[in-house]
Amino acid sequence: MKKKVSKKVLSAVLSVLLLGTLFPFTALGAGFSDVPKDAWYAEDVDYVQSQGLMTGTTATTFSPKMSTTRGMIVSVLHRMAGAPTLEGSWGYPYSDVNSKAYYSQAVYWARAKGIVSGYSADKFGPNDSITREQLAAMLHKYSKYMGMDVNVGGNLYHFNDSYLVSSWAWDAMRWAVAENIIGGDQKGNLNPQGKATRAEVASVLARYVKNQDKAPSVDALPGTYPKKLAFSSGAGGWATELTLYADGSFEGEYYDYDLGVTDVYPNGVCSYNSFHGRFANITQRDAYSYTMTLEEFHNDSIGDYVADGIGYEAVSWPYGLDNAQYNGVRKNFVFYVPNTLVTNVSNDFQSWWPGRFDTVKPQTLNYYGIENVETGYGFFG
Repeated sequence: MKKKVSKKVLSAVLSVLLLGTLFPFTALGAGFSDVPKDAWYAEDVDYVQSQGLMTGTTATTFSPKMSTTRGMIVSVLHRMAGAPTLEGSWGYPYSDVNSKAYYSQAVYWARAKGIVSGYSADKFGPNDSITREQLAAMLHKYSKYMGMDVNVGGNLYHFNDSYLVSSWAWDAMRWAVAENIIGGDQKGNLNPQGKATRAEVASVLARYVKNQDKAPSVDALPGTYPKKLAFSSGAGGWATELTLYADGSFEGEYYDYDLGVTDVYPNGVCSYNSFHGRFANITQRDAYSYTMTLEEFHNDSIGDYVADGIGYEAVSWPYGLDNAQYNGVRKNFVFYVPNTLVTNVSNDFQSWWPGRFDTVKPQTLNYYGIENVETGYGFFG
């Protein structure tokens, strides 16, 4: 099963960034003069334009043969993820990435999340034309980062030029072919190292979005409810305790007692948050996992107060759900049921797994779990 991506989010993002900032022209309600009605990409261009995913290079032209750049595509993925900010240092700088460029934060975010890297420690090539296999690799890694099922693969040997697919892009191209995101030309070639034109990008984006629309939603999460899950330090210092219901609604509390003793508060200081909310867009990804978005979050904390010599200080977000919304963009979570293969979950999520310190780790999860895809934080129960 595939994870469903909000068309509203994609429209708001891609229309602005993919080429809208560089080519701020649209042809609403009219065709483009350089897109023949019988062209193989005509339907895809109409789709991305009607959905606000791409715009024209002028009021009447689309420039289907013009290439797109690495910086442009990585910026699209960054915005699709909700434009998360990078905390602390961005890491070593690329000499060819201007810190003031529109794609700069996206480049370092994508590197930090393992979505794309540079040609070397010093070069990223943001203005280089992106190749078809680079585009496939970025979408493949982005989909994996977002918790989507990428464990499918097509047969590349059906294509005449399969030997031209780089080894690092092989799995990504197999996935893209299996998902019908990228295909061959009329001569039976994949052209993996060819430049991805605007027509090809329009086709890839149209297919990618339409694929997400095919993912079936479910009315309720599997299992017996209510279900108690917790995200904690493991040493008793802080914890977020969550009570989850089958319809995705939840309530809970966060507390951190490990803030020390003061003259004013002889029994210590505690940060806390009481909250309730709801996960929505619950979609079965495979037999053991479901994707969902944080639809609602309400802070029920009553403010700072003192009780039994303890100073309680209210915070806005509890650990585990923090960074779950950015400028109103709903963020993504994955719900895992027991027997999920450990190899199918992210390393960040595994790092919070209660069994992480076991000498011999089992092959499957023996807990229910909720992963905050953006942060990798994990609730278990």
